[in-house]
Amino acid sequence: MTYDWLQQDGMMHVDSISYGFDANDVPLYTVDFVYETTPISASSYMTQFLQQNYLLLDRIDLVVNETTPRIVRTLDLTYAETNTVFPKLVTAQMRVGEQTLPAHTFGYHQEGASLHRLARIENGQ
Repeated sequence: MTYDWLQQDGMMHVDSISYGFDANDVPLYTVDFVYETTPISASSYMTQFLQQNYLLLDRIDLVVNETTPRIVRTLDLTYAETNTVFPKLVTAQMRVGEQTLPAHTFGYHQEGASLHRLARIENGQ
């Protein structure tokens, strides 16, 4: 298994994971992480220096590396707002070929000590 990384503004993000190598050391499968750029960064000094994250995970693709690589599954992620420091994931929906599976939806507490924390996950069934 190999990992490729994307570096942006001092932050490291997983770009792809390849696995199932053939005799020529070519990966049979690759998981690609696709990001979108956000206008507002999540900033942190946790590492003792400023880190700013302007990337938001948009989708994850599973690619079968045949003669022509093809995407066999995609997990699409949707956020409530992308122009906030900490956007909330509201749906995750899998596509397999031409079929779209029911979305998983995420709900958050709207008040009290748990404000903005995950309250529920529904699987669309």
